[in-house]
Amino acid sequence: MTHTSFIHPAPLAQTVAELRQGRRDLLAYVEQCLARIEAVEPHVQAFIPEPDRRGRLLAEAEALVARYPDPANRPPL
Repeated sequence: MTHTSFIHPAPLAQTVAELRQGRRDLLAYVEQCLARIEAVEPHVQAFIPEPDRRGRLLAEAEALVARYPDPANRPPL
């Protein structure tokens, strides 16, 4: 794995705009982020180990979507 594979391909502002406009699905994005964390974390070691991090983050994202079904009305990330 090269160092450039640690860099996310989309700028944060672009990703936030896509999430807010509903052009990017929040749950799918969280899944992508979790997959990326699982792929690079053994090399980066930036996170404190957490039992069922995936489950917690997905549950929080699902609760956010349920509470704010319109992406434009969701609180800032």
